[in-house]
Amino acid sequence: MGNSRIRRMCMDGMLVGIFVVLAKLTIKAGPIHIAFSGLTVVFATCYFGMADGLIVALLGETIIQLTSSYGIGPTTPLWLWSPSFRALIIGLFDLPFRKKGDHIDLHLVFYAIASVIAGLFVTLVNAGVELLDATIIGYSFAVTLPILGLRIVSSIVSCAAVAILSIPLLRTIRASQGDPLKMASRQNALEKDLDGDAHEDQRGE
Repeated sequence: MGNSRIRRMCMDGMLVGIFVVLAKLTIKAGPIHIAFSGLTVVFATCYFGMADGLIVALLGETIIQLTSSYGIGPTTPLWLWSPSFRALIIGLFDLPFRKKGDHIDLHLVFYAIASVIAGLFVTLVNAGVELLDATIIGYSFAVTLPILGLRIVSSIVSCAAVAILSIPLLRTIRASQGDPLKMASRQNALEKDLDGDAHEDQRGE
């Protein structure tokens, strides 16, 4: 049990590092940004669960904010939480499947819907924070508002790319490293069996 937790923490740490690297590799075409950092958040959420996705998103974005030219500002906490909504929304969609020992990424329609909703929500949150920055700093809304439509388009493209890439990645890792959900279920069943055997032994005595 301890080894699995250490392995999980190590993988989360690795995903945080990959999040930062992928954020730097964003494809930019004017105001349209195709980002792949969400791949690590989606992977952590679908592989381990919502909590791990939130950890990867929060820590990854914290590093980006601290190392970027923007530095720390009044809206930094909002920027930190923005990518976390991807983990939150996909994780909520995934909950009914997890309760059955299943995964949302194995159900493509639900996975696509969750991915698009999550991506659009993150884009709208980012746009709201940008408008708040505009209010605080004092630059015109006319600069931000026209870009919002293009950001929504780039968000849909990014979501599609992340969803397409994550499906074979998740299946490959589960096949080679195992499924944490099923491993936890087996562990719980084993512990119940051991408890039952212990009770039987006590009764026999």
